[in-house]
Amino acid sequence: MSSHLIDSDILISYLKGKERAVSLMGELCRDGIPSVSSLSYFEIWASVLPHEKRSVSRLFSSLEILSVDSVVAEQAGTYFNHYRSTGSPLGASMR
Repeated sequence: MSSHLIDSDILISYLKGKERAVSLMGELCRDGIPSVSSLSYFEIWASVLPHEKRSVSRLFSSLEILSVDSVVAEQAGTYFNHYRSTGSPLGASMR
C-alpha cells in the first residue's frame, strides 16, 4: 500500500493545473504510486465534464484506488484532524 493518500481537493487542484498541486503530485509519484480512496474517486467522477474525462482517466490510471475500509477511513480522519488543528485544512494551500 502507498504511504501517500491523496485527498480530492489536491486532485482537483492538480487537474486544474495549479502549480503547487502539480509539484506535490510530482514529488509524491517519485516516492511510489500514490493512493486515492474510492470516495475521492467518486467525488471527482461525480463532477467531471465530458471534455475532462480523458485527463481524469489518465490521472486515475497512475494512482492506486483504495476501497474505503476502517483503516483508510481512520487514516483519512487522522490527516483531516491534524491539518484542521494546525489551521491548514486539507487542500486549502493548493487553491
